[in-house]
Amino acid sequence: MTLNEDLVRAVREHTDNLSDYVEKLLISAVEEERRRKAEDERHWAEVCDSWNEFHAKQGNFADEHNRHLLPDGYIP
Repeated sequence: MTLNEDLVRAVREHTDNLSDYVEKLLISAVEEERRRKAEDERHWAEVCDSWNEFHAKQGNFADEHNRHLLPDGYIP
């Protein structure tokens, strides 16, 4: 791994242990990415559940326009 020398000098103004500082930043970044990914997955699960609930109650709104694409004998 390489780091910009100017950036390293700037960070050294805040810490004497660059490795520990960078490690903590990386841990924080990974935790945030995992949190964001989990939140994104929850969001899309809710969207899918909502759509599935709508479909179960209302049927597929496109069926009336796409019947010619459905297999013979298909009953929605």
